[in-house]
Amino acid sequence: MTLYSHSRIESFFQCPLKFKFQYIEKIKVPFHQSIEAFMGSRVHETFEYLYKLVQHTKIPLQQELIDFYKKKWKQNWNNNIVIVKQGLTKENYFNLGIKCIKNYYQKNHPFNDGLTIGIEKRILIDLDGTGKYKVQGFIDRLVEKKPGFFEIHDYKTVSNLPDQIKAEEDRQLALYAIGLEQEFNEVNEVELIWHFVVFGKTAKSKRTKQQLTELKKETISRIKEIESCNKFNSNPSILCNWCKFQCICPEFKHQKETENLPANKYLNEAGVVLANKFIELKNKETEIKTELSLVKEAVIAFAKEKNYSVIKGSNGKLSITQTKSLKLPKKDSKEYEKLELLLQKINALNETSSLDQTKIKEFLKKKENKQIEKLLEENEMTTVRVGKK
Repeated sequence: MTLYSHSRIESFFQCPLKFKFQYIEKIKVPFHQSIEAFMGSRVHETFEYLYKLVQHTKIPLQQELIDFYKKKWKQNWNNNIVIVKQGLTKENYFNLGIKCIKNYYQKNHPFNDGLTIGIEKRILIDLDGTGKYKVQGFIDRLVEKKPGFFEIHDYKTVSNLPDQIKAEEDRQLALYAIGLEQEFNEVNEVELIWHFVVFGKTAKSKRTKQQLTELKKETISRIKEIESCNKFNSNPSILCNWCKFQCICPEFKHQKETENLPANKYLNEAGVVLANKFIELKNKETEIKTELSLVKEAVIAFAKEKNYSVIKGSNGKLSITQTKSLKLPKKDSKEYEKLELLLQKINALNETSSLDQTKIKEFLKKKENKQIEKLLEENEMTTVRVGKK
């Protein structure tokens, strides 16, 4: 029986191949932590330190928290931490972490919003009541406002501020609410609270019993989809910039193998040569298609002006043919609705496959119907064919 987490489930739907590398094959690659994750961890450690002091009735000064953050940053920093965003430095992120701490401190001091009964509290969620489908998680901070009334707090150091809709759609904290109801005897209300500490803002949400029931069903369905998967495709996105499996991912493997080659070797590398040649030919193809389209228009105009159906050249000839056909009116148009009603009226809708253009043409060949023809649009097409001289 696999014990899932919200992040493990989300990983599959972000990129099935990454999920396979990490959770099925458990491939070990050189660890390169992103600067965003590093800074976020240091801020979380600082808030954990803060509320452990509060639990012991001590309210620390803001500078004490900043000093703690600085110490943890220095202790944990290493040269394998990756900065993806161009133009930003280690100092930018370090200062952003201090800003997060100041924002939170100023908004929440003196930290008396309720009784903190859990910090980084592990929660286990039984989704089906039998233990077959289980999810675990860790609550940043669990608060009891009064008996039976709880708050789940989550700290976010992201640099974008989500709207309320995102909070209402969030699965992670809602799953934790289910776990609370299973762990505590009396749970009257659970409020979900996200602290977006970069901005000094919060978002709040509550879920109904029905919503939580639906979430359990949905999560089981997502787990079943994961467990029935036999083809783990890559799903390229902006998240690839932070993925630790780039060195073995088919999307990035060649890039990683060649990015440190000197210029003379890089330009002669087999893959680079093939890619450059293909791109060169593809660009020429696009140019030729554009030019061919313009020449074709000129040929048609010339043939029409001179009343020619064949134009001879020194290496061959061009045959210009005009054909007319009827095509269906656009969907959602009045003519489309009228056509559908007319076909129903004459019991021909099944025979024409619910307004299938080819079937309607076949129908009209067998049974001439002027009313139908009037509702069809006339389409004129000119073709230019190349023939031998």
